Amino acid sequence: THTHTRLTHPASLSEYLLERARIVRQSIVERNFHVFYYLLYGAPAHQQQQFQLNSPEFFRFTSANNEPLDRSHCAAQWTAILDAFLVVGFTEALTSAIARMLAAILHLGNVSFLGDDTATISDSGQARTTASLLMVSLDRLEQALTTFPVTIRGETITKVYTRTHAGAARDAAAKAIYGRFFTWLIAQMNALLLPAGHATTFTIGVLDIFGFESFTRNSLEQLCINTANERLQHLFVQTVFRDELEVYQREGLPPASFTFLDNEPTLALLLGPQGVFGILDEDSRLASSTDAIFATKIDSKHRKNSKLFRSQPGAFSVTHFAGSVTYDVDGMLEKNRDPLPELLATCLQHSLCPLLSLLFGGSGGSDLTHPSHGPQRAPSKIMRIGQSFGKVMSFRRHTAVAPAPARNGGKSSNLGAQFIASLQSLMSTLGASACHFIRCLKPNPASTPGRFLVDHVRGQLRSTGMLDTVRIRREGYAYRPLFTEFVPQFRALCFRRTDHAHPTAAAATQILQAAGLSDFAVGHTRVFLRYAHHDALLARLANLDDNARLLQAISRGFTARRAHIRRLAVARMQATAAALFFADLRVAGGTVRDWLGQLDQEDSERVRKRQQREREDAEIKALALSLSTLSSEGSLSASPQPGTPAAEPGRPAPRLPESTDELLPGRGPDFFSAAFQRSQRAKRTEAADWFRKVEKPRGAVVVRTEPASPDTPAQGVRRSAPQATVAAWFHGILSRADAEGLLLGRSVGAFLVRVSQTRSGYSLSVVGFDRIKHFRIHITNESYYTLAGSTAFFNSLHSLIEHYRQAPLSIGEPVLSVAVEQVEDDIPDYAELMWDRAQIKAALRRAGMEVTSTPAAASRAASVRDHHVAVARAGAGAGAGA
Repeated sequence: THTHTRLTHPASLSEYLLERARIVRQSIVERNFHVFYYLLYGAPAHQQQQFQLNSPEFFRFTSANNEPLDRSHCAAQWTAILDAFLVVGFTEALTSAIARMLAAILHLGNVSFLGDDTATISDSGQARTTASLLMVSLDRLEQALTTFPVTIRGETITKVYTRTHAGAARDAAAKAIYGRFFTWLIAQMNALLLPAGHATTFTIGVLDIFGFESFTRNSLEQLCINTANERLQHLFVQTVFRDELEVYQREGLPPASFTFLDNEPTLALLLGPQGVFGILDEDSRLASSTDAIFATKIDSKHRKNSKLFRSQPGAFSVTHFAGSVTYDVDGMLEKNRDPLPELLATCLQHSLCPLLSLLFGGSGGSDLTHPSHGPQRAPSKIMRIGQSFGKVMSFRRHTAVAPAPARNGGKSSNLGAQFIASLQSLMSTLGASACHFIRCLKPNPASTPGRFLVDHVRGQLRSTGMLDTVRIRREGYAYRPLFTEFVPQFRALCFRRTDHAHPTAAAATQILQAAGLSDFAVGHTRVFLRYAHHDALLARLANLDDNARLLQAISRGFTARRAHIRRLAVARMQATAAALFFADLRVAGGTVRDWLGQLDQEDSERVRKRQQREREDAEIKALALSLSTLSSEGSLSASPQPGTPAAEPGRPAPRLPESTDELLPGRGPDFFSAAFQRSQRAKRTEAADWFRKVEKPRGAVVVRTEPASPDTPAQGVRRSAPQATVAAWFHGILSRADAEGLLLGRSVGAFLVRVSQTRSGYSLSVVGFDRIKHFRIHITNESYYTLAGSTAFFNSLHSLIEHYRQAPLSIGEPVLSVAVEQVEDDIPDYAELMWDRAQIKAALRRAGMEVTSTPAAASRAASVRDHHVAVARAGAGAGAGA
């Protein structure tokens, strides 16, 4: 528990009104306690086999409702319960004993009986399983379930139960085991959570009770539940009116008179000295009393109260705050006595299970006292199983928990007396607390999702007193703001901007009078207004708000126009400077080009002259060699000597390269430009492959509507194929320059979406206030779309575009306004992404182009794209001129 000091304080748990009857009997629309289903679906395999667990339909105590359950959820909840036990400080042996005891309760419910006057167990195998889990003798368990001792004049004889009484004894044992275990569990958790010697005033009330109940057959269980709800409704009404009167008194206002439905006569009928529970308690202690006698006594006491009570044969009706309910008296006395046979109590007391033995007054054992290795508390803070149960009960007396059922025939031995004592304890605790009420309403009787029945909900609001509460607030002062809230909100109705309006009663009164209101009240710290006063004040403020918005629009428009003019001037200066820079760059580039060409020519000329000289030198050397040979041999027909250039036929004479192309083959002046183009084409191919494989199957840019007819296309979309319609803002793979050419001269907020040429992704190009900007659109691993630097994620590209049509892209950026569509043409710029080969060939034939894959075709495709950009620029320029 956290207090205003922000420190954690220990708190104690208290038990109120545990519905033990639910263990053995549920209506068709109800289930047993959740822990049984968690055990059946969540217990590990070895416990499933050891405890012989099965599906809920196998056990009588969990088979009333056959609706399917979420097995994984039940298993997870059972694991969470075990983890919580270990964290609090329970040992693993103790948690195993708890699971064994819950399984024993389920198997005990499956023990059935034969015979009418003398009961015998029909299935000995089921009885043997139950005895094994309870760790008691099979013979002793059979004897306790079918026989009971009777003492007559000092002599004890053993009599056999009828089948009905044997079943009642079995059910009483199951309820006693679970009820005592629940009480022990609350005390054990208090002992573990509350440090020794630490007294606490904080409590957590565990109220296991459903709302108002009315079934086809209502018995003692429904009577107890509806009586508790009746008492809580009385507390609710008293709290609401008490708080209302306290507010009036604290603010110095005269007390108001309210009319409300008081249920005190119904409580007197049920809980008075001669009420239903009083007569039920008295007859339950008389062995000779029967259900018919009980019904006769109730009728004789309350027949005159015809508005709240009506007697019927074998039943009686009570008019509750939520409606009239008829209760069947058949078996009500036996249920109220709630007898646990002495033989069964003794049998369970001598169980070899330490926990079960402890619950029924045995000495328990010490094998569960040692904490296991795990996330548990220190052993010194753990309450040992071996300690006496009396110590546990003495601890519970400090936590306002009703005592355990006694077997001595005392006044507190029956179920009704225990219920009244627990209810009184609960009311005492709630009466000393600051209560806050939460009303839970069912939208329909079957709890079906998506179905809201107005009449059903209205009936619940009426029966719980909510409509009366709202009516009371409307009859009084529904709107009660503090001065510190009221004066600043409505000061504009009376005070000028320069006036000092302090949050006082005088300022609040002055505002209300200026607004023309009456029938209000002003207290010490707050204003009390009628239901319609708040709307009237807001309507008066609405006129001031409209005027303020008009002034803001005018001033913001003036400021924006001046800023736009300044931005236009700066843009013109920048455009002029850029034009001059590029002009100078072109002149300088031409000069450098001419100079480099001249240098290349000079280099070529020098190489040519050097090669010419080398050829001339070679010829001179060859001629000299020939002349020397001729002179030595005396003949001019001598063949050339080996090793000379002409000695080997077919071998060309050596020569030097005539140009730089021969020096560096394939590395001429255009080599590096061509390499760059090849790199760009490769990146473009990768981007196109990514779109076709990832985005096209997802339908990222397709508008999922019926395609428009060819002669009247739908507004805002373009038809790319008979099966799909592409969004107007999508432009395929475009470069930044092409995108800026399409957006040049457009209005602020004009935009288009393109596939990037250099990466696998989209880019959003937008006309900003001062220039055209490009935003990257990232796609996460989970296929969400988001702008770079943004924290907003969208499940589709359409959702992202629609969002930024309403909200600015970022601080200082515009919202998306007009989608820049591509120029109407036979071949759109997204054809390579969205069309197949047959569609592209058909479009090329319609355009009069040859279907080929040569570089000339690529050049023509580039010219088509340039044509799109040129037409868009021409249209933009015409718009700007106009």
